[in-house]
This record gives sequence, structure tokens and C-alpha cells, in this order.
Amino acid sequence: MVIYLNSRVEETQSGRVLEVLSDQPGVQFYTANFLPNPSENNPIIGKNKVKYWKHGAFCLEAQNYPNAINQVFCNSNSIHIFL
Repeated sequence: MVIYLNSRVEETQSGRVLEVLSDQPGVQFYTANFLPNPSENNPIIGKNKVKYWKHGAFCLEAQNYPNAINQVFCNSNSIHIFL
């Protein structure tokens, strides 16, 4: 198993950096699309009364390619069970 830099995100104003190290070749990007729009003035209230809005957060999830099991060029994504 080889671990490599899968993704890197930089926030230029604060200098914050997020790096994802993984043995998986793909990454799924989530954008908090399900949260309320700021124009709705109805945020989700979190810990310490922090307000959460649409696109106010994101997530990077390392994984294999979604259709890898059906592609010849991808490494095997199969689970073999021997009874």
C-alpha cells in the first residue's frame, strides 16, 4: 500500500492548508449544498451558537473511482469471499 498526497486545499487569506493523504486514487468533494441559503435568514445553529450556511463548509473524501469495478484501467476494487 502506497500513501500519497491525494488532495490539497489552500485558503490564501489565513494561510490555512488542508492536505489529504491516502492510498485511494480518487476524491469526492462535498460542498454543504444542503444547508440553508444566507438569504433565507434561517441558519443551522451549531456548537457555541455558530451559524452554518450553504457552501460554508466542504469535505474531501478519498475513495476509489466510482465505476472502478467495471473499468479495465483501474486497480481491482473487488472483495473476494471464499467459503
